[in-house]
Amino acid sequence: MKRDIDLLRLVLLQIEAVGNPEEPLIHSLGVDGKDQAIVNEHVKLLIESGYIEGEIKYSTNNRILLTAIRGLTPKAYDLLDNIRNNELWQRIRERIATTTGTASLPIIEHFAHQVVSAALARPSNTK
Repeated sequence: MKRDIDLLRLVLLQIEAVGNPEEPLIHSLGVDGKDQAIVNEHVKLLIESGYIEGEIKYSTNNRILLTAIRGLTPKAYDLLDNIRNNELWQRIRERIATTTGTASLPIIEHFAHQVVSAALARPSNTK
């Protein structure tokens, strides 16, 4: 499986959107148009990287049966604040595409911080 940074972003956004403190578990999060097995693998990556609080249940042949998501970590919320905006996300993706072509989550965080910082440093046109 190849890591898909757009899918990682969609998973984080969807967890944020459907998260409910009254119902603290999200089971087998689905993303429209994406194969469930691929979504589950990306959820696993985000859990193992410390962006999602949750657990993975495996079958006897070590396939993912179920993901149980409790919510996002503070680190995930910080990242989402920098990648939520579609225009800024496109700039981040362009930077990655024109430099390395792919990037780890810490590098995505770094680029996101740079892009958002540059956007905030520009003078506002509104009064």
